[in-house]
Amino acid sequence: MDGRLMRWRLSLFWVLFAPFALVGLGVGGATFAGYFRQRQVTARLVATAAAPKAGRDSSEELADQRQALIQAVALQQQRVQNGDIRDLAALQRGLTESLRLFPKVDGLALANERGDFVHLHRQPNGRFSWRQRQLPDRRLYRYEGDGETFVLKETRTDFDPHRDPPAAPWYAAVKENGDLWRTTVSRAQGYSQPELVLFAPLRDREGRFRGVVSAAVNRKHLSQSLAADLPSPGSRRFVVDAAGQLVATSTGEALATAFAADNFPQPRLAIASADPVVAAIAAQLGQGLGPGTQDWHWQGQNYALYVQDLPDQEQLVVVVPHADFYRLGGAGGWVVLRSLLTLLGTAAVGWALAGYLHRSLRHIEQAVTGFSQNQFEPEVSPNPIAEWQALGAHIQAIGQDLAAAALLRQTYTAELEAAIAERTQKLQTTERFLANLLDRLPGIVRVEDVPTRTLRFVNATHQALANADALACSPKVAAALQQALTLETEILLGDRHGQERWWWVRRQLLRDPDGNPEFLLTIAEDITARRRLEAARQERETQFRNLAENIPSAIFRYVLYSDGREAITYISPRVVHICEIPPQAILNDIGSWWRLVAEYEASSLRAAIAYLQPLQQELWLHVPSGQEKWVEIVAIPFWGDHGEVFWDGLLTDITDRRRNEQALRDSEERYRTLAESLPVGVFRSDAQGQIIYCNQTLQAILGVSTVGLTVDGWMQFVNEQDRATESAGWQAFVEEAQQGRTAPREVECPYRSASGQTGWVWVRVIPERDREGRLVGFLGSVQEITARKTLSEGLDRELSLRRAIEAAMVEGLAVADS
Repeated sequence: MDGRLMRWRLSLFWVLFAPFALVGLGVGGATFAGYFRQRQVTARLVATAAAPKAGRDSSEELADQRQALIQAVALQQQRVQNGDIRDLAALQRGLTESLRLFPKVDGLALANERGDFVHLHRQPNGRFSWRQRQLPDRRLYRYEGDGETFVLKETRTDFDPHRDPPAAPWYAAVKENGDLWRTTVSRAQGYSQPELVLFAPLRDREGRFRGVVSAAVNRKHLSQSLAADLPSPGSRRFVVDAAGQLVATSTGEALATAFAADNFPQPRLAIASADPVVAAIAAQLGQGLGPGTQDWHWQGQNYALYVQDLPDQEQLVVVVPHADFYRLGGAGGWVVLRSLLTLLGTAAVGWALAGYLHRSLRHIEQAVTGFSQNQFEPEVSPNPIAEWQALGAHIQAIGQDLAAAALLRQTYTAELEAAIAERTQKLQTTERFLANLLDRLPGIVRVEDVPTRTLRFVNATHQALANADALACSPKVAAALQQALTLETEILLGDRHGQERWWWVRRQLLRDPDGNPEFLLTIAEDITARRRLEAARQERETQFRNLAENIPSAIFRYVLYSDGREAITYISPRVVHICEIPPQAILNDIGSWWRLVAEYEASSLRAAIAYLQPLQQELWLHVPSGQEKWVEIVAIPFWGDHGEVFWDGLLTDITDRRRNEQALRDSEERYRTLAESLPVGVFRSDAQGQIIYCNQTLQAILGVSTVGLTVDGWMQFVNEQDRATESAGWQAFVEEAQQGRTAPREVECPYRSASGQTGWVWVRVIPERDREGRLVGFLGSVQEITARKTLSEGLDRELSLRRAIEAAMVEGLAVADS
């Protein structure tokens, strides 16, 4: 019986303990399994949501890069419309400005039909590399510089036929089909990087093909943007093209292999990527993995995969592992501890109740056994109070365990709240920094809530306005913004100091992810200084217009384009008084000008234009009224940015001047004829005695031409014994004339002509002065008096002989008388 009671007691103990243990095990296991399942579901949801968002961010970056290339190419097409790239200095400045204007663009190149080629590339260190080739010189020159100055680094003659425009295949493709997008691999010292290049045609105003312009962006920048702001540490983003080549990747690996034997870099295939995840996904693209968001399982790991088709048959792939988001499902350690404590607590309660019942039955058994053996000595039962105290101690221990678990949960909650508070503080710090930054901006920033029409933010510049609601969003503005992306206007606003300033205002709607209007962003820029400059420019233009309309000459601009076309793009209204043609007629048809010019004079003017020379010519015009006019054209050439040549100059009516000059020439001719017919010599000299003119009579007397007559040359015809006296007399006369003498100098002197003939001349010289009385030269006459002098000398001799005879006769009579 004792054995049966003991077995029955033990069976009853395990029957009571087992349910409690099983209940604790079930509750703890269910808690842990629920946590694990919740973690998987949460991680899958978060990864599935993060992958498309990361894909959209990357596609926006790709779209920005393509838009930057389109804008840079359009700017070059506007600047270089005729394909003339001979003005290297202007091209260098223009391309440098374009690269600085578009920081996403790394290279710009121009090539024309002649084979000329220029290329400007931005280096990683911020400097620029400039390459040029100008025919007939087929050498390639490479320069490096800071954008302002460049230094020659290399000269090459080994061109690749596939890279030498216009022989390159892409050049012919652009010429035939227009814009072309290509991914090329640039070479640089043993390693290379892929580039996205946009090729576009250069056309003149008539639409004729003149060359190709290209803009390139290094796909390294895309790789850097893909590596930034990844959804999780184990995420990857990469782009592959239609050929399966790796265009960009966030893993940081090289996108092209080293140079091959033919000196061409080889792109890296995506299936040959060093990252096994990228290689595995690339192998399955197009074979079950299509565009959109999907789950992907590989080597025991779950991933959220997002594939998006891009232009030019490229694909963007974003892969996010679920395991990176397991930590977002809760505190795993606390869940495991809570499950274990639930199991232990339930088992302890079952163990305590079963033990108490087991002991109670054992006491009953001992009492029954002792009563049956000796009814007069019954066994004393144990104290029930002690047993209940033991049971209370077990329950207290269980309570302490539950309290420790609660404390652990409280500690975890406090740490979580501290992390949230730290994150909140960082966000508040960032918000304060942005608010301070916006307050320091010179422009106005205003943010309004569209649904509630409430003001969310204004900066300090906005608060300085006199009317705070001047830039408020009205229903009319909100309705207009629904139809357009942005609204721009210029408005005059006053500040609190009473000053009025002009503002350029730009309004834009900011939408939520569902496309609903959420905020209205208003940005205003102070353009008062610009408006003043514009007003000053208009005033200067008005002054120039008034000056051009009132000066006696016509101001014009003549343009010779690189393709041979010509035009007059500006001519002042004064031209109607000169040519009797309205200015607009000449602007519309330059042939109306050339029809006025005589043919022989038009040819010389066109020759000067063809040789790009300054224009300074007098032209004979036959104006519509039938009159004949003389005009003087004076213009200086200078070169434009697109290969054209400008001549800015004046067109002056010189008809009266030409008539006066002709009248003066006629008068001079009459006086010259009169002087040549005089029987005496006439000469004119400057203030230094240089003979300016002498007539034929004087040349015949002296036997020389005008060239041989100077002050010193004149003295050589004076007899040697009289030369010193005559020279001194002449010098004294010149000094007195310089001091104001007006009386003439008259002298008779012997001379010897160049042929050796001797004789006498009478010279009369008077000073010549201008209206201010300054000595400007001398006028003189020379008369041949040799015959008169010989006759005078003969008369003198005859008179002397007569006087001698008379004296001898008187003396003879006196002797006879004596």
